[in-house]
Amino acid sequence: MSTFKSQIISHVNIIQCPQALDRVTMADFPKLSTEWIAADAKLHVMDFRDVVSISKLAFRSIVQFKQDLANIKARLFSIHMSQQVFDQVKAEGMEGVLAPVSSVKEALEKSGLLVDPNKPPAAPTPSISVDFLAPFISAVLGTIIKMAGTTVNAGQPKPIENKKDIKIDIGSTIVVSNEDIQGRVGLYFSEDVFKSLYVKITKDQKFELSSKHSLDLVRELLNIAFGRAKTDWNKLGYSFKRDVIPDSFVGEKLEVHKKDKIANEAVLSFETADGSFYMGISMSKLGTMNNLSFQG
Repeated sequence: MSTFKSQIISHVNIIQCPQALDRVTMADFPKLSTEWIAADAKLHVMDFRDVVSISKLAFRSIVQFKQDLANIKARLFSIHMSQQVFDQVKAEGMEGVLAPVSSVKEALEKSGLLVDPNKPPAAPTPSISVDFLAPFISAVLGTIIKMAGTTVNAGQPKPIENKKDIKIDIGSTIVVSNEDIQGRVGLYFSEDVFKSLYVKITKDQKFELSSKHSLDLVRELLNIAFGRAKTDWNKLGYSFKRDVIPDSFVGEKLEVHKKDKIANEAVLSFETADGSFYMGISMSKLGTMNNLSFQG
């Protein structure tokens, strides 16, 4: 008998989770998640009211579930999460994956499936699709957490209101293209945050921002994250070109600026114990976002 119970109500799949998400209780999760994906539901909500602990194995299975849902343009949220479980989720960098909310109603609102006429309109957000963002966010989290052995949490994509609030000293970008899309993805760091990651990854205390080792590492971080994300992007039909080589750059007072004043512009921040670093994604040919580039 399954340790998970689910019920679909008005195209919302409510998943009741067991007390412990471990190797035993997660054994049938892949089979169940396949059934949930095939069900008539655009929104899936995991109910954590009984959960007291989550294993790393469970996190990996849930990440795969979320990516599979993104492939069919469905959403995943969680409710009734205790502070203890929330702290564990946050420490593992899984807050963005499980997306805790206060209620099913809030999940519906965030998914655009329920509009509250009394709620003021949300601030404008980039029109780039969630299914395109999700694989790269997951890949960046996985790459930094594994290589640096540090906690990382992802924020939400948003338009840039004050470019000078974003401190960038070193970064790497890679051009993505196919028959339908031309765009760019990138990772951008302040010197302090990148130095901390550099020391954790290389175990070398001798750090120089403009050195070949620093430029190689920032390029390697993006290359690994891009490689991880590309597999899922290909499943979504983007089929980006292979063997694309990232660029890397370093300088003082670099800023994001627009090439096209009409297009939107956005970044997503990742929080570490030493500060924030940033991910930029753009699509120019589809008209959803302009390219992100830098100026001194």
